[in-house]
Amino acid sequence: MYSRKDIAKKLKQIINSTSQTNILQKRHLHVMKELNKQLTTQNAIVTQADKGKTVVIIDLKEYAEKVQSFLTTNNFNTLTKDPTNKFQKLICKNVIPS
Repeated sequence: MYSRKDIAKKLKQIINSTSQTNILQKRHLHVMKELNKQLTTQNAIVTQADKGKTVVIIDLKEYAEKVQSFLTTNNFNTLTKDPTNKFQKLICKNVIPS
C-alpha cells in the first residue's frame, strides 16, 4: 500500500535526483505531481491489487472497510504481547549449540 506520504516522499526524491533537461522526464514529473494532487484531494491511496501484479487507486474509506472485513472474516486475533523475543530465544537455543 502506498500512502499519500509515501508518494510525496518518492516524488521529492525523483525531483531532486533527476536531470531537468530531458523533456520526457519533465512530463513524467508533471504527471506524478498531478496524480499526487488528485490522490490528496480525493482522499485515495495507491495499493497493490488482490490478484496479479496490478496497481489500483482506491478510496481510503473503502480500503479501510476491506481491510477490516478481511481481518474479521479470517478470524485474526490481537496479540496481548509481542512474541518476537520468545521466538528469537527459541531459535537461538536450537541453532546455537550449548
